[in-house]
Amino acid sequence: MLETIGQYRILDRIGAGGVGELYRARDTRHGRTVALRVVRQDLVEDSQRLARFLEDARKSATLSHPSIATVFETGEDQGRLFLASEYVPGQTLRGAIGGHAINPRRAVAFAAQIDNTLVNTITR
Repeated sequence: MLETIGQYRILDRIGAGGVGELYRARDTRHGRTVALRVVRQDLVEDSQRLARFLEDARKSATLSHPSIATVFETGEDQGRLFLASEYVPGQTLRGAIGGHAINPRRAVAFAAQIDNTLVNTITR
């Protein structure tokens, strides 16, 4: 497992997804805990996918909303591309649902939260 990347000391692995590995890390420069996404090498080597990822990261960094994790930076260390963002402890939507059918009222509550976040972010 990685020990450090840039100014970030890896604390533990949170998970993985289509973009790469996700870690909980300590920002040694600012003394905060962050979510650190280390981008898969095949994505880095695909110029179109890399450009799309970097543009999405740039756009995300301009957002400010209590329901959206703040993007602190994108960077590169020893050929590894990473994105550092606010670490928000808790459960993912996938974890909350647990792979099972969910109560319709709960589904509507989740949808309303997502919709409210999007509307408030877009109209700012």
